[in-house]
Amino acid sequence: MPTEPLAESELDQALRALLIPPLEASSGAALPSLQGFECLTRLGQGGMGAVYLAQQDLPRRLCTVKLIPKWEGQAIEREAHLSARLEHPGIARIYSVTWTEDALALVGEWVDGYPLSEILRIAPKVSAASEETWVSAALRELELDDGTFQGKGVTPPSSVVVDWMRQVASALRYAHERGVTHCDIKPSNLMLRRDGRVVLIDFGIATMGDGAPASEGSFVGSFGYAAPEQLHGRHADIGPATDAFAMGATFLQLFTGVKPFDAQTLAERIATVDEPPKLLRDLPSRRLQDLLARLLHRDSTERLAEMDTVLRELGEGAPSSSESLTLRQPKALLGWKVAAAGLVILLAFLSYRYTDLEQRYEGIRIEKRDTLESIQTSIVRHSVSVAFRRYLTTCFITEDVRPGTVPSTLKFRARMTLEGKLTNVQLDGVDDERVRFCVMATMLKVQIPSSRFLDRRDVSFEIHGDSWR
Repeated sequence: MPTEPLAESELDQALRALLIPPLEASSGAALPSLQGFECLTRLGQGGMGAVYLAQQDLPRRLCTVKLIPKWEGQAIEREAHLSARLEHPGIARIYSVTWTEDALALVGEWVDGYPLSEILRIAPKVSAASEETWVSAALRELELDDGTFQGKGVTPPSSVVVDWMRQVASALRYAHERGVTHCDIKPSNLMLRRDGRVVLIDFGIATMGDGAPASEGSFVGSFGYAAPEQLHGRHADIGPATDAFAMGATFLQLFTGVKPFDAQTLAERIATVDEPPKLLRDLPSRRLQDLLARLLHRDSTERLAEMDTVLRELGEGAPSSSESLTLRQPKALLGWKVAAAGLVILLAFLSYRYTDLEQRYEGIRIEKRDTLESIQTSIVRHSVSVAFRRYLTTCFITEDVRPGTVPSTLKFRARMTLEGKLTNVQLDGVDDERVRFCVMATMLKVQIPSSRFLDRRDVSFEIHGDSWR
């Protein structure tokens, strides 16, 4: 007897039962209400706020919503907007940055997979798997895992970890080239997707290098992986080298299975900040020992911070810790193996060439986009300057301002809101009240285009006006 098709609501409930663990029932806390989103479950507590899995109404998709308290959200709002411009397959996208009544909401890509901290925990269960099937075996074990298994002493194959490190270095190179520092790299912020790709998540406390998400002297991040300058709250020193240190600490744990710094509190970690990690000698090769030692240098100026160099060092991979055995083979079989090896080398070369061309194309696309944005920025600044000068000259004539009281160049600083309005205007070297009145009146008439074309929220203009002299 044919069955009737399920209604859309029933299909929706069935999919949720398969995809979403019923965590909200165990947490005991009410899920937040956010217009345009339905929060389904709480995924965890991030460095600055709670993270929820949500379903967006339009477009209809699963996403993450991170709610950051107002006092912290105000400090990172600009950085969050600029981080949302990052587009890289190894970085989880930020879809939107909006304000609720009392929190900053970061709506981002939901990465269907598991953090590398969980992959490391489950590693002993798949110790018998080969290097080629290890990742898929680990993902299968985690799908069946109830969270109670706590394995130690076995780590993923070194070749697998080296491949993960390459992917993270590539994502960081892209972010650093655009002035964004992540500031909180650790195993739980590296997600292994079901297709085997590692994705960097949680740019919640990222900084653009010219500002700090917190007051000087305060610590923001995860002290078990943070660099010395970050632990001491020296925000002026935070940059790509800070991420390099955290990446080194993260992969030292993934290679050895042990946390790189034995500290239970921030105070304990700061007390031993100058002591190098002792686990370097446990790495599978001398080459990796040297590389991670350079990443973990306590002095940020001496530390290896260029991801291009890291990728070159990892280009040939790390030697396997297992030794190969040479067996005597029949000549016919040996010939077939040589032919097969030649075919594999040819396919690998073609794959490399395709990947190289793909990366070059991506680089050209990104360069074209950045050039276009640079042109748009110049057009915006020029159009604002022309419109401002026109309105200002008219006001000077109306208010009968004497030409001698107006400088040939008016310099002022202002703060641009996300809505494209200028506030907190400060004029330099102008004391005449009528001149100041005309400037303020002009501010109400000039329409400032979208602030996404301006690279800073603090802007300055120089208006040259020979016509008003």
